[in-house]
Amino acid sequence: MPTTEAVLLIVLAGLVVLTLGNIAFQVAAERKNPPIGVFIECDGVRLHYIERGDAAAPCVVLFHGNGTMIQDLVLSGLVDRLAHHYRVVCFDRPGFGYSHRPRTRIWTATTQASLLSEGS
Repeated sequence: MPTTEAVLLIVLAGLVVLTLGNIAFQVAAERKNPPIGVFIECDGVRLHYIERGDAAAPCVVLFHGNGTMIQDLVLSGLVDRLAHHYRVVCFDRPGFGYSHRPRTRIWTATTQASLLSEGS
């Protein structure tokens, strides 16, 4: 077997091992930290969200920042404080937390806002 083919085979085997390891790590992490909310499908995208407070009260919708999840809003105490007077709905943005992010479109802030406004 020529050296080039051997190197390509080793690189391919390494990528397979890394991919399988990543999948196993994801499954283990999700078992240790299950979703705290429920799911809704909006325009083919599965979104994770929580809802707190009185359903008849005015609604406040919260979106977390880049690289965070719903749990960050809950742990900060913001959700509980708002829930005393409002209905609070918090979404994991597409690709964050437990919300899916299909790779078939470019996910700008405008795209995410459009997706979430369509689902309301």
